[in-house]
Amino acid sequence: MPQLLEAPVGLRRLRELCDTLEGREDVLQSFFDLSPDLLAVVDIDGSFLQVNPSWQKLLGWTEEEMEETPWLHLIHPDDQAAMREAIDHMVAHDLNRLVCRIRHADGNYRVVEFSATKWRGGVSNLIGRLVPKACLSCPEASPRLTWRANGCNNCKQNRA
Repeated sequence: MPQLLEAPVGLRRLRELCDTLEGREDVLQSFFDLSPDLLAVVDIDGSFLQVNPSWQKLLGWTEEEMEETPWLHLIHPDDQAAMREAIDHMVAHDLNRLVCRIRHADGNYRVVEFSATKWRGGVSNLIGRLVPKACLSCPEASPRLTWRANGCNNCKQNRA
């Protein structure tokens, strides 16, 4: 008989855990959707698996367009070789502060600063933001792909 009494308690606890996990997923999805930064989940084969609404707000691409476009195709042609090096680097390391040019839906390029996790199961999470135009005149914010340990020293756009 004790086993019969334990089952409902176990089921209740399982339901509580599921509710908690669903609640966490909702909270994380809210952060993802509301962030003003560019957030994405990408795979090593070049696909966007998920992007947040900021891609459309800042770069003009819809979620559907992003999922149909290999992410390397959005990188400026002069930055692609260095981007491939960064992809290789991400096999073993997180990528901290990558600056490159990303094509806007209007055909022009915007300078974006990214950070990304190392590849885990062929997937990486990335976060990016547009580099303010004021920073583009700074020597450290060259519109070429670079890694930087520190922020721009010549303006107030430093980031820790």
